[in-house]
Amino acid sequence: MDTSLGGVTIIRRYLYEAKQIVASMSYENLQGIHALVHSFMIHIFIGCLSIFERV
Repeated sequence: MDTSLGGVTIIRRYLYEAKQIVASMSYENLQGIHALVHSFMIHIFIGCLSIFERV
């Protein structure tokens, strides 16, 4: 239960950051979105690995 709540919090934070970036769009912010998506995917990957380790 703790992990799912943490996941929701992380997703909300990323959505908020993405909205901030989109609100003031520029080339630098496009780079920021790419970094955001990349780090988000890494978080999901690490989360999946930790779940598989427990099993």
